[in-house]
Amino acid sequence: TPTDPSTPSTGPSTPPTGPSTPKVGTNIKDAAGKATYKVTSTNKTNPTVEFIAPVNKKAKSVTVPATIKVNGITYKVTSIATNGLAWCTMKQLIIGKNVRSIGQGACAGCMSLVSVTMGESVSFIDEGAFSSCYSLKDISWPSAVTEIKKGMFLGCSLEDFTIPATVTRIGEQAFSMAKITNLYCQSSVPPSVFSDTFFLVSNMTVHVPEGSLVSYQNATVWKDYIITDDIPSAIQYVSCDDESIILKNSFNLNGQKNTKLKGIVIKQYSDGTIKKVLKR
Repeated sequence: TPTDPSTPSTGPSTPPTGPSTPKVGTNIKDAAGKATYKVTSTNKTNPTVEFIAPVNKKAKSVTVPATIKVNGITYKVTSIATNGLAWCTMKQLIIGKNVRSIGQGACAGCMSLVSVTMGESVSFIDEGAFSSCYSLKDISWPSAVTEIKKGMFLGCSLEDFTIPATVTRIGEQAFSMAKITNLYCQSSVPPSVFSDTFFLVSNMTVHVPEGSLVSYQNATVWKDYIITDDIPSAIQYVSCDDESIILKNSFNLNGQKNTKLKGIVIKQYSDGTIKKVLKR
């Protein structure tokens, strides 16, 4: 007997299906389509991805975000892949606060790159991450990264660079052919280096903490450079005197040199005085 088409079906209905959760290793794009990412964890409370590559390699500014949202799922961006940004033409790179790891050669060959901003959450940076970034001048090394690996800043134009006290080892050719005028080493113990760590680097002054001059002068490789112990090891005194004297350097409370600091700042003046001030 033919079925009356007006009679509703009594069979089981199929529930609607939503977007499936990508598996680990799956490549996805952010909502704006600016970059490709690889899923590294599908943990329901903490899903994560790795930044693989930007879609537009000619963009002048690139941001690796802290998070991305895809199909209703918010992922933390916790790493940058090997060669992830290599040979891009960007001038500025901003790295999100959740990134902990930067892969080998991540920014290698970015010859127009001038500045890199990254947070203190970064704890590992692999070999040659910024190699051959010939225009790179502005970058702060995260204190959690205890080794500056092989070829890290080969050929860069760093001018002034601060090595945190937490760094204990600097790899082969890490600063080879780099243009460095002032290198600020915050550790009173010279980091271990190789004979070619500073290959073809000349006219560099190494600034070290007060009281550590002899240690650096007796250390292999370090002794080949001009060394001055002018990094304050402690706040000597607080002064409210006239500040018309020329300011030479500004340091944060960890001894890191930066003239753009705000908050509590240690200032060193041309007359040798050191002051602790609140800079707004």
